[in-house]
Amino acid sequence: MAVSKPDVGAFARDLVVKAFDALAEKVTSHSDAASMAGLQKLADSWRSLSDEERQELASQVTTAAKVAAAALPVALTAARKRVRRSVARKAAAVSADVSAAAAADKKKKKKDKKQDKKDRKRKKKDKKKKKK
Repeated sequence: MAVSKPDVGAFARDLVVKAFDALAEKVTSHSDAASMAGLQKLADSWRSLSDEERQELASQVTTAAKVAAAALPVALTAARKRVRRSVARKAAAVSADVSAAAAADKKKKKKDKKQDKKDRKRKKKDKKKKKK
């Protein structure tokens, strides 16, 4: 027994039509017209369409949704790559700053060590001079 695939496009179009019908009903029954001016215009436009025009609009909406859904994985991959590059750049900048700071600290310690050595020599000389 062969099982046929359901027509997802027809199901999506019917879903869009039902959604707009429900919206049109709710907007007319709702009393708060000031906050729903845009929805009122949309509902009025929907009610003025013929059944053929409604199906055509629903078809265009589902086509746009399919295109958006198809582009989503590509867009997500590109976004992930941008984030990874950004994180890598920041990490490289931080590690460069850390290594530069470590090098500067090491250089300062070396300089301090040389200065300490010079101070010890000077003190030794001063002690010898005092003894004489």
